[in-house]
Amino acid sequence: MKTKVHNIGDSRAWVNDTGVAVSSGDVVRIGQERMAIATVDIAISGTGIVDHGGVHRLAKVASTAIAQGARVYWDATEEEVTTTILGNYYLGRAFRAAGADDTTVDVRLEAFSQEGPRYVTSGSATPALGIADFLGGGVAITLSVAGAATLTLPSVADIPVGATLLTKKTGSAGAITIDPAGSETINGGSTHATQDAQNDLAMWVNTGAAWILGPSVIA
Repeated sequence: MKTKVHNIGDSRAWVNDTGVAVSSGDVVRIGQERMAIATVDIAISGTGIVDHGGVHRLAKVASTAIAQGARVYWDATEEEVTTTILGNYYLGRAFRAAGADDTTVDVRLEAFSQEGPRYVTSGSATPALGIADFLGGGVAITLSVAGAATLTLPSVADIPVGATLLTKKTGSAGAITIDPAGSETINGGSTHATQDAQNDLAMWVNTGAAWILGPSVIA
């Protein structure tokens, strides 16, 4: 049986569904799989070649040193490489060390799955998780705010089915209110707010249609 080769190496055709024109060298997202680098200009709804492997030199956040081999992330708002995890897309590993004064860093691109689940902490009363936080399979977040907090979530349709969310409250007062996107539900309701004791722990699973409660310790 003959096979048809669609891509050779680390490049592939990509349809620009971002709603904005993409320039050669821009960092783009290939669905729930990985980040890539455009090798040509790509018009809105146009198709062009992107490189999703190898080592690329990219702009980095100022005043931050990055060690060789460190995990790095793409801040899509600032359009730069960062070591900050929350809300940013996993890119891969720093191929070489970069000093705080360097304006670029060399990055070996990897798939989101190579990051694995995230662990983050937040002292905010209004933390928000984004699509990027779930693409490695899930995220565990510890909320340390001394008082009530509302945690907002991305749409279940935009993250992998089966992705998990682990929420832990370490603050001594107030409840965590988990607020899913739009009209989506969590444990059958529009919000969930029963994690109100210190060290309450809950695991949530994305079914693709809603969030359901998994193994939990809620006082």
